[in-house]
Amino acid sequence: MKELLVREALIYIPQILQLVDRNPFSPTYGCFDREYWHYRTLDFPCGMSQEMALPLALLYRNPYPGSPYYGLERMAELSRAGIDFACRSSHRDGSCDDYFPYEQAMGALVFSTYALSEAYRVLGLEDEHLLEFFSRRADLLGRGNETGQLANHQALAALAAYNVYLVTGVDKYRRTAEDRLALTLSWQHPEGWFQEYEGADPGYQSCTIDFLAKYMQKSGDQSLLEPLRRAVDFAWYFMHPDGSYAGEYGSRNTYHFYPHGFEIMAPHSARAAAVGDGFRRSLANGKRSYNCDNRMVSHSVLNWLQAYDDYCEERPEAPEAADFCKWLPGCKMAVVSKPHYYAVANLAKGGSFKVFNREQCLASDTGLLAELEGGKEDGQVLVTHLLDQQHAVKADPETGEFIVRGVFSRRRSKLSSPVKLIIFRLLNLTIGRYFPNLLRLLVQKLLITGKARTPFVFERRLHFAENEILVSDHLGGPLPLKRLAAGSDATSIYVANSNVFQDSVVRIPWSYAPAALLERLCRGGALWRRRLRFGEDGSTCREDDWETQTEPLSAPAAHSQETFWHNRNPAGRRPPEHPVVAAYAGNRIAAMRRHVPISRETSLLELGCGNGFFTLPLSRLCRVSGIDFSESMLALNPHADTRRMDARKLDFPDNSFDVVFCHALLHHVPEFDQVIREMRRVSRRYVVILEPNRNNPLMFLFSALVPEERGALRFSLTFLSDAVKAQHLQVKAAFSMGMLVPNKTPLKLLPWLQKLEFVQPLGMTNFIIAEK
Repeated sequence: MKELLVREALIYIPQILQLVDRNPFSPTYGCFDREYWHYRTLDFPCGMSQEMALPLALLYRNPYPGSPYYGLERMAELSRAGIDFACRSSHRDGSCDDYFPYEQAMGALVFSTYALSEAYRVLGLEDEHLLEFFSRRADLLGRGNETGQLANHQALAALAAYNVYLVTGVDKYRRTAEDRLALTLSWQHPEGWFQEYEGADPGYQSCTIDFLAKYMQKSGDQSLLEPLRRAVDFAWYFMHPDGSYAGEYGSRNTYHFYPHGFEIMAPHSARAAAVGDGFRRSLANGKRSYNCDNRMVSHSVLNWLQAYDDYCEERPEAPEAADFCKWLPGCKMAVVSKPHYYAVANLAKGGSFKVFNREQCLASDTGLLAELEGGKEDGQVLVTHLLDQQHAVKADPETGEFIVRGVFSRRRSKLSSPVKLIIFRLLNLTIGRYFPNLLRLLVQKLLITGKARTPFVFERRLHFAENEILVSDHLGGPLPLKRLAAGSDATSIYVANSNVFQDSVVRIPWSYAPAALLERLCRGGALWRRRLRFGEDGSTCREDDWETQTEPLSAPAAHSQETFWHNRNPAGRRPPEHPVVAAYAGNRIAAMRRHVPISRETSLLELGCGNGFFTLPLSRLCRVSGIDFSESMLALNPHADTRRMDARKLDFPDNSFDVVFCHALLHHVPEFDQVIREMRRVSRRYVVILEPNRNNPLMFLFSALVPEERGALRFSLTFLSDAVKAQHLQVKAAFSMGMLVPNKTPLKLLPWLQKLEFVQPLGMTNFIIAEK
């Protein structure tokens, strides 16, 4: 079956050869962006497109079955021309653009740098000019980073830098690769998934697995086996029985599947082999996704060829299929396997779900879409499927019952216009040219991560029974509705690799609410039920009904300790041993010890101990106990004496600890006074509180932009002191200090910012030391 990989790749080679400028006398010879060199509708070339040099090099070098391209010198010439054009068209520092000029996009940089340097190796080239070009690109990766948490970009940055190390022999690029690798691994959740903006995206998970597996293969770094096994184990749940993979239930709505990494992992993981087998089944039955436009076609083609090259002939025995209900609380996804169906649901995305059997997709429901009628809201579309960590989720895997309550968000559908395009180009040529990350952050906020939440509340209940799924949508009211539907393939954020074709998007109809239900919702609340029954023959039967609901729905608390800490995603949190974290915690512990005597006999309770920023260094000085509301954060804490507990109601007797300590907790808790009261109660003498300083301009801006951090806007030193005094504590010391931020400060700035770790009015951290 491995020949299917080559057969599918060869279909798209004429398309790739059409995209490239093949004229050696043309100034754009070797450019793969046809919109730029042929149609001339773009005013800059897309740097990502130059990765197409690699599949041409692979086809020239390797005798793939059925390939007419093996050994053709013209293939090698065009591949080399693609490398040369990338060199000529990049900016002076080696950066390149993707969707707008002077974007200096990291995604385009790492995809093309890996592919171009790999093509250089495959072709056996020796060219000092090109080596200097690769070095400039690797230097960029050593100096800067992008906005947002995209683990697949970081993994590919590590691979690209390592490839440059292989072709140049310069050791600093190996160290750059190791730094990017460490960052990628720090973004892996204990459940195995890697962070993609706001959560887990199984499609991009396959990309990250691919890049890390390639890195392991090239470097021989066996320490990657364990994180890769965990990543594969997570991905295994999203290879559907019909061979299709991933979908709109992911954080980025993608159907990506890169098989090469699973073939590399197949000798080490039966699940990796099973996932690879599932994908080839989709090639045979036409159930794979089709993401083959001019921009994206090369991603799949080169990966299919590489998967053929490294196909694992002796495959471990596939794990037996079994009934299960797997709940993944970190990403709030449920996977249910029953005799007649296989379902995946994402509660963080409003309960979006898809259902499959071995032949096809049986059902797809990507949440509610509501069009409003009347007044200023007329025509406005509201959705429930934006990934939102503020949704309140309840899960009972034993009974198959899952509940999500949240609010509708407005669907943004920004389109370009001549005026907008002119303004945007002016921004590209001015602010964007010199501050590309700032402009990219604004675009991300506008098109991807930003949410325009509304007061309209919904609650969805999913019940996964033996042969059926019951969907119950309770809507508060009144809602001025024109239309209401459960979409089968709806998305609302901009992601280049979403909204691709798979046969389910035309076979599965949308479900529209009947007129009587709409009329009721305009006056008050109602419950819309849909029952999906699955037969042994693969048939699906759907029944709809609705009833009046007078019980009001309340929105989940937006910034309570419960919603923030229970749903807290630890991906992106640096470990306690990270140099910046160690310096941050060490400096603040030293400041505390100037006012609080600490010895091996001192008992200390840490509230909100998280993954151990302070727990670990404090445990070397005294007897530490830690509590936190987030199980996922506690799973990362290396200290033995930790437990899950609510800081508002501590399960300890009065006067249990010499010192009670908390860091960056109170601004997440509306009832922060209750937390301070509990700290005083269980303390014998000292209460120590650290909070962000809202008077620091950078901290103020961060707190204003991030909804979950806005509670910090009131935490001036005076406000915090007054709050402590109100609980009948005597303030012994109150000061602000430091300029380090544990999870955000770049490692290269540590030596400089370490010099600013002293007491100062605009320090990042407010410090209160109080006594009973």
